[in-house]
Amino acid sequence: MKKIAILGHFSKNHPSVDGQTIKTLNLSRALSLSENVEVCEIDTHGWKRHPLRLILAINRAMKSCDAIIMLPARRGVQVFSYLLNALNVRKGRKIYYDVIGAWLPSLLKSKPHLIKTLKKFDGIWCETNTLKTALENMDFENVCVVPNFKDIRPIAENELKFIEDLPIRLVIFSRISKAKGVSDAIEAIGRTNSGSIKYTLDIYGPIDGSYRDRFNELVNENSSFVNYGGVVESGASVDVLKGYHALLFPTRYYTEGIPGTIIDAYCAGLPVISARWESYADICFEGETSLGYKQGNVDDLVDLLQRISDDISIVNNMKAFSLDHGSKYTITEMVKQICTLIDV
Repeated sequence: MKKIAILGHFSKNHPSVDGQTIKTLNLSRALSLSENVEVCEIDTHGWKRHPLRLILAINRAMKSCDAIIMLPARRGVQVFSYLLNALNVRKGRKIYYDVIGAWLPSLLKSKPHLIKTLKKFDGIWCETNTLKTALENMDFENVCVVPNFKDIRPIAENELKFIEDLPIRLVIFSRISKAKGVSDAIEAIGRTNSGSIKYTLDIYGPIDGSYRDRFNELVNENSSFVNYGGVVESGASVDVLKGYHALLFPTRYYTEGIPGTIIDAYCAGLPVISARWESYADICFEGETSLGYKQGNVDDLVDLLQRISDDISIVNNMKAFSLDHGSKYTITEMVKQICTLIDV
């Protein structure tokens, strides 16, 4: 049996709602499914307040574990990568970096000294082919694709909820901020609903503090078609989403990876109406599982929404494809690949 340490944001005493925590927990669960793996969890939550505690935990893992997998957010990449390499000088443990999102190349361009450090890792796992190619263009040779995945069960095909008449029920299921495109979504639906309610929008997720006041204003001003449903635990995502017709993903982040919310949507049989971010084509298949519009362009989103409301079969015909695609991102599909990468 191999002992594998996972260094990431477990945040066990807080709700699992952000992408970093969910991905860290899912990786731990995936490896725990293998009878040949013992998982050691190193929680980075609040590490800045107790840096020595974290260093000691990593050093213990270096002594007792066969490999360490890190899943840092942007601000932790430099700290943890240097620390792991330094503590591993004489121990010879395998070190892997499971990347969250697709922002790493932009960070490396601003901090080129980090490139040398990450090239020493035994593997860098990219969520998308887009990210893998970008790193290979920077002369990385230790990269491979390990898509984001979720510990969820897709619905049965007979549970698919088809649009029978207007309004179309849309849902946003993510962190709530201006950069996530929530303001764009509300404006576009408001304009499309001019004259009659063609769409409703329910929004779930934690609200960024700097956006809270503006978000509350938008919900109050557009209460005829917008509702905020609070925060939903990641394990309940499919049960909540399956009652809707489509997921709206209006992100303004160009460097999204494979968003967990899109996996949730597919497993709930929901097609995705989405801004085309950098890695859009890695998980969104235009006309089959998804319909895209130019990122940040509200006019383009309005045109797309109008086209869908004029012909509801566009979305209905995508539901079975979406559900089928969701099964590729479940934990049972990914555990075999991960175990192969760490030689289990």
